[in-house]
Amino acid sequence: MKRIGLILGAGFLILALSGPATAGETIGVAPLFGFSKSVAGTYNTGQKSANILNPGTVFGLSFTRNIAPHYQIEVQAFYTYLPFKKSARPNILREQVFLFPGIVFSNNLRWSLGPLTAYWPLGVGIYFWKYAVDAPRSDAVLYQGEKLEKMSPGFSTGLGLAFHLQKHFSLFAEARYHYVLCKDKFFFGENFSEQGVLLSLAGIRFSF
Repeated sequence: MKRIGLILGAGFLILALSGPATAGETIGVAPLFGFSKSVAGTYNTGQKSANILNPGTVFGLSFTRNIAPHYQIEVQAFYTYLPFKKSARPNILREQVFLFPGIVFSNNLRWSLGPLTAYWPLGVGIYFWKYAVDAPRSDAVLYQGEKLEKMSPGFSTGLGLAFHLQKHFSLFAEARYHYVLCKDKFFFGENFSEQGVLLSLAGIRFSF
């Protein structure tokens, strides 16, 4: 395993340092807008999260820095929540939601063809998730006396495309899958599992 890791690391470094630089400046800032969707995991009732949660809206901010021609580092901070479907709410009079904000640090491999750039993010993050009783700011749902909320680590990957309008501006769209290590049998029961959420994002990046 160690040898494989070294080979993969060397390959990553070669890709990052080779080839011509992409258009744009070194530092980038971008507001994030988009949608979130549950795609994996189960709730403590044993129901699949994708079957009981509606898609949500995402807001956030991204900071990037170009390190080498094909290598970029990025920090994303985002906020989203996914409402429970009416048929899955424990109390029909309350809007129970899955609150899912996070901070993600990623390494982005990039390939450019003229003004178009494709990038592959590989990241780790911290996610401050919570199942709220009634709207995002309400108290957490209780399961056998324990609050269904936690700060959990996770991983993310996906695919993105950027179109450079000119040196300081580019349009981008991306899809990132976030896998959150929130399973805890002792506190949340046997049926509650790790969660997978897909974020579809777009925006304008300002570079300088």
